[in-house]
Amino acid sequence: DVAKDTQLQIDLKNKDGKIADATEGARKAEEGTAKATAGIATAQEKAAEANKAAEHEKIERLKLEAKIAPRRITGEQRTKFAATCIAGNNRHIEVDAMLGVGDADDFAEDIARVLAGCGYNVTITKSMILIPTPRGMRMYAGSKRQEDAVAISDALSHSGIMQESVERLPANEAESLQLHVGPKQQ
Repeated sequence: DVAKDTQLQIDLKNKDGKIADATEGARKAEEGTAKATAGIATAQEKAAEANKAAEHEKIERLKLEAKIAPRRITGEQRTKFAATCIAGNNRHIEVDAMLGVGDADDFAEDIARVLAGCGYNVTITKSMILIPTPRGMRMYAGSKRQEDAVAISDALSHSGIMQESVERLPANEAESLQLHVGPKQQ
């Protein structure tokens, strides 16, 4: 019986050792799982930060593209302009594009088409203004054309064609109405 008891004690020690080893293995596995979970959380945080940075860069790129994109009139803006502008009744307006500024030239042609669609008799010209170079648009209206100048300016604004107001200046001739299209405002 002593031999059996001794063998039993040896077996129990071996089993206690195996249990201790298994417990240590489980503890190490739990530590590994905790580290992996923490690593996953860190990776997810970094991924979220990277996504946020990418979205910010995309927004900044779109802003830059909009800033440098040539001005054009959309179909929706054309419709809104026609709905808000008084009929031109074949009255003359000169749309002047700044020479050498491709954006101004194309935009002036778009504006001329919109004005012609509202019944104005439109002439397109190109000129060079040296100092100061007006940005955006500037309108020169004679004393008898103030009503047209206000109507066109309001329609440009209400339609979204111009975000800024059109600067209006007096013209030398009473019947004169000229819309000068300069470089895009920054």
